[in-house]
Amino acid sequence: MATALSPSLFVGNNQLLDVFLDPAERSLHLDWDGTTAYYGAGLRQSVGTDTDDHRFNELIGELSHASPRFRALWNRHDVRTQRPLRFC
Repeated sequence: MATALSPSLFVGNNQLLDVFLDPAERSLHLDWDGTTAYYGAGLRQSVGTDTDDHRFNELIGELSHASPRFRALWNRHDVRTQRPLRFC
């Protein structure tokens, strides 16, 4: 059922990468700016102080390099708990 919302929603795929890097995914969100702010702050909340994880550091590096939006959000250091997302 998830792939009915977005073809990129499948096991093994990284939704965070899709939201920031896939232009087709952007069109699925009513408020892409709000969604990306939520994802960036939610990632900070999830990681907390456990920043030694190699996979985490690779993900942050990839997103920071490829997405100016992610880079700007990550530099704000916002932390936010989960909330429901709205799709078109």
